[in-house]
Amino acid sequence: MRGDEPLNAAPLVSRVAIPSPEDAGVTSPGTLDWTATRRQLAALGATEFGLGASAAGSKFFLVLPRLGRVEGEGRTEAEAVAAALGRARRAR
Repeated sequence: MRGDEPLNAAPLVSRVAIPSPEDAGVTSPGTLDWTATRRQLAALGATEFGLGASAAGSKFFLVLPRLGRVEGEGRTEAEAVAAALGRARRAR
């Protein structure tokens, strides 16, 4: 009978290679891509930039020839950089 046969079949196992998030081009929230950041700074014409601690968490500044110093703060370095770059783009 069909239902009385032992189940001796080996289970099918497949191996799947999953790339790391970095290899797949994915960054986690709050991760800062310094290569892209430096490209944006160059496109804006920044002559100086810096990163430090603040009461909020992190502070980032950049200096633009016509605007002077532009700052941004955030809980993370990524948030601080994004805030400063956003201010600089809006002020141009």
